[in-house]
Amino acid sequence: MSLTVVSHSAEFDQGKFEGMGPPLISRLTADAPSLPKGVAGLEIATTHTRLQSYLSNNGALNQMSGLLRDSRMSRLPLELQKRLQADGVEFVRERDGMLPDAANLDQEDTGLVDRRDELTANKAKLDARLAEIDRQGAEHEAACLPTHPPERHAWCVENARRLNALIGRYNADVKVHNAAVAKWKADVSSLEPRWDAFVQKIIDWENRVKVFIETIKKMFDGGGEICTLVNPPLVECIYSCPSGETVALAFPVPGEPSSCAPSILHSPRPPARLRHGSKKGSVNAR
Repeated sequence: MSLTVVSHSAEFDQGKFEGMGPPLISRLTADAPSLPKGVAGLEIATTHTRLQSYLSNNGALNQMSGLLRDSRMSRLPLELQKRLQADGVEFVRERDGMLPDAANLDQEDTGLVDRRDELTANKAKLDARLAEIDRQGAEHEAACLPTHPPERHAWCVENARRLNALIGRYNADVKVHNAAVAKWKADVSSLEPRWDAFVQKIIDWENRVKVFIETIKKMFDGGGEICTLVNPPLVECIYSCPSGETVALAFPVPGEPSSCAPSILHSPRPPARLRHGSKKGSVNAR
């Protein structure tokens, strides 16, 4: 609603009676901090460190670390153990590199929730002020509009001045509030694509960790079908690295060729993409 200022005439200002009461200024309405179109909701529901928590205590990474410490690892050729341990360190390094961005996004999302709560509380105060203005305005109009007796004219003029000053201050505060709501909505719209892109980055990283986990498990279970004896007592095995590189490694026969690594060429089905604002609750639920 736009502000339309209707001034009473010079005759009213001078206290002259013309048979009509002075009009009141129209009143603005405070906007609610509702979510922008296309945004289902803010991510913060129960925690202010959701992305950080998911990365810091990632289930797939914990499982990988456990396998790398597993006693069965000692059965593999030493050179292969070193390669696996190095790849595990790289996955941890990638996770650690994402933590600062996770903290920033969590903080930004938390700030949006805090601002929403402040705006909601401010709207309630403005609405209460408007209700009181409307109540006084109705009393004024009943006494002064459309006409009033001459002996009430001075009171009607003064009361209109008082109410219009009250409405003017209220309208000014509503303008400030509505501008803050508009900025909040813009910031929510700005966060959504960045949040989704970062979550997809986490999912991609996690899928590679899961592929690595399956590789280790296959090594523990054996995989002699891709190991061949070359110039005995050497055995050659194929190892598909998490980076996508395929490496042929030759070792002295450790006892059984089946203890060597198979080539893992498939990926597990990726989880559903986490959308900012989904109501399912957490990253690993998407």
